[in-house]
Amino acid sequence: MTTPALRALHDAYPDHLIDIVADLRSSPLLAACPYLGRLYHRHKEAGTADILRLVRGLRRIYYTAIVDLRTDFLPWLLRGERRIVRWQRKTPEGHATARHLAVAGAVLPTPVELPYAEVWTSDADDEFAANALSAQHGDRILAIAPGANWPGKIWPVAHYAELIAHASREFSTLLILGGAADLAAADFLAATNQLPVLNLTGPKFNRAVKWSRGIGHEQTQRARTYRI
Repeated sequence: MTTPALRALHDAYPDHLIDIVADLRSSPLLAACPYLGRLYHRHKEAGTADILRLVRGLRRIYYTAIVDLRTDFLPWLLRGERRIVRWQRKTPEGHATARHLAVAGAVLPTPVELPYAEVWTSDADDEFAANALSAQHGDRILAIAPGANWPGKIWPVAHYAELIAHASREFSTLLILGGAADLAAADFLAATNQLPVLNLTGPKFNRAVKWSRGIGHEQTQRARTYRI
């Protein structure tokens, strides 16, 4: 949800790299960002000791601007010319991408339209996807990701099974995506549908982001970018 804000910052300041603080779950989706400087990890459940470790690392750099899309305290512990946090900005109702852009907009020279959300992939990711999505799976692949990062976002797996049953005539393969927590749901969907199944849940998921055919994309110097 942060990639449109990152894109807007890069477009405004193309000669700058962007250091990013993220949790381990999102790191694989950010590691191939073509304008990434350093990627720092914040372990939300690790407590004060981990925050102090993070702050010590970040304070080694004097930043042109520090934009915090999620907390309201971290920028005040760091060194920089400008600090932008959520409570300073009037953010719109609606999607998180628009709210994040509203915060980042404080350091943009002019207002911008909301950029596309993006997924950046490396050459290794593309090779993995090309091998996984070989011709034997056909050219009409139904991708289902049954999990989410908190229970309130998760649709009942039986509903996914019903959706797959309704749509199965239109597709040649069922592709199931997710993390280790989604293995049970993936096994259920694989066992209750009539399509051939390609199950990329678990450790393989981080390298399966390039699953869709026909997504508009542009090749960058360091990684490929896929608009969503």
